[in-house]
Amino acid sequence: MATWIRRCSESHNRCRRETPRLPTRVIDVGTGDECRLYESHGEHAEYTALSHCWGKIRILTTLKENITEHTNRIGLGALPKTFQEAIKTTRSLGVRYLWIDSLCIVQDDADDWAKESAQMASIYREAYLTLAATAANDGSEGLFKPRQVDTFSYTLSGTQDGSDGVTIRATKHRKHDCLRAVDDLSESGMVSLPLMTRAWCYQERILSSRILHFAADEMVWECQQATSCECDLLEDYQQHDWSKLTGGDPIAQEAPDRTLFRLPDMEKHWFRLIKNYTVLNITKDFDRLPALSGIASSLIPAEEYMAGIRKARALEDLLWIVSTTTPPRRPDTYVAPSWSWASVMGNILHAHPWNLDWTQRSEVSTGLAEVKSISTVKSTVDQFGRVESGELRISGTYFKALVKQKDQSEIIGSTFGRHWLTMEIPDLPSSVWPKEVALDTIEDAREAIGQSVRVLALWSQYGNISFLGLARQSLIPSRFRRIGLVEMFPFATIAGKAKRFTVEEILEKGHKGNITIV
Repeated sequence: MATWIRRCSESHNRCRRETPRLPTRVIDVGTGDECRLYESHGEHAEYTALSHCWGKIRILTTLKENITEHTNRIGLGALPKTFQEAIKTTRSLGVRYLWIDSLCIVQDDADDWAKESAQMASIYREAYLTLAATAANDGSEGLFKPRQVDTFSYTLSGTQDGSDGVTIRATKHRKHDCLRAVDDLSESGMVSLPLMTRAWCYQERILSSRILHFAADEMVWECQQATSCECDLLEDYQQHDWSKLTGGDPIAQEAPDRTLFRLPDMEKHWFRLIKNYTVLNITKDFDRLPALSGIASSLIPAEEYMAGIRKARALEDLLWIVSTTTPPRRPDTYVAPSWSWASVMGNILHAHPWNLDWTQRSEVSTGLAEVKSISTVKSTVDQFGRVESGELRISGTYFKALVKQKDQSEIIGSTFGRHWLTMEIPDLPSSVWPKEVALDTIEDAREAIGQSVRVLALWSQYGNISFLGLARQSLIPSRFRRIGLVEMFPFATIAGKAKRFTVEEILEKGHKGNITIV
């Protein structure tokens, strides 16, 4: 660890920075068997940060009733093992301060929580080092766990003169799963690296300038310029060397998100982050947006960010679909307007190949509608966090449609109605009706069957058309809510001959108008 830090500090130009201002509160790690909560006054000093799973155990937190007590003294014995070891590690580095979310944010003060969580990007980015309890399910397991290392041995026979043989012991090749996106992890990797499965910890890893993973089998180092490990297989692996990393394709699936995040055009790859983020576990539905706010605030101006949708690219950002092995659902409480991916608890994908170069996209795809306005009402001071409501006004071509079930099969599992539903659009020949009806949730599918809905032409790619599926809002009939995305491949058989309709031929049969979606 000391070698990695020294090498980074002395030779990594991109990792050098000025001594940062302290966060609002930090732990003064002190000496001996106690520490304390320190409220800073804007001074500059180094600090470490802890990334950890809260888990199901009860841990010490800072509350309104004990904050004064914590500023005086916190006994190490009152802290879980992970916190204790983070404090001792910070001391060993010669750093005085440590930031831990549960202790440095007043957990029962909603205003403080919103204000401090909005600072996540700067807190982790400016930390001297992020200590990641990557292999710990909760605070009781600590940073330094017994190593889970697969070993094997092989004995070489002795010589003919009767000398003893030699036994060689070695460890098997390590996968370094802590460097992977979670959807690339094996089942064993998911079990051995619980931190990697948590939504809140996703941005902590990506935002950190330096991070040290305490994994199940070794420590792994990541910074802006290199990656190293104890087994030396990753020694000085250059995260910015794209020719080695992706063979020239900077959006390749193999590229670690941390590496992608360092690119000047990372904003183009927004949906790559959404895809990897939404597969992660989150305890409270209403944290869906706050747990990503640090990343969002680092990439997108506040006035351009609308509940996970980028205002400047709103039309394209509406092209999301749900794909997961677990049936998606609407959140228990209001999280986001229906047009936002955050309104569905499930794994979100972009409907089109978002790995295309932007110049390629303009040649093969085009928008078919116009977003007139998009707005949200924020719930807290965090401009990238929770919202109370949202409204999208869009102008384009729409059709009235009737949702039908293909057979009596139950709409369950990973299909979400996709293979069991079809749409009848009276204004179009039946042979060009949508072939892919991807409704967002099973509830949306069940409610839509037999009902009249609208499909709004949103986007065309390679001559195929993506429609936004819309149902009337029950409380306000003049408003609509999103229920899914509908794909049309405009081929038909007329008089025994195959015919492909152009996008223009399809749209001229529809209705023009403005629609408000909430």
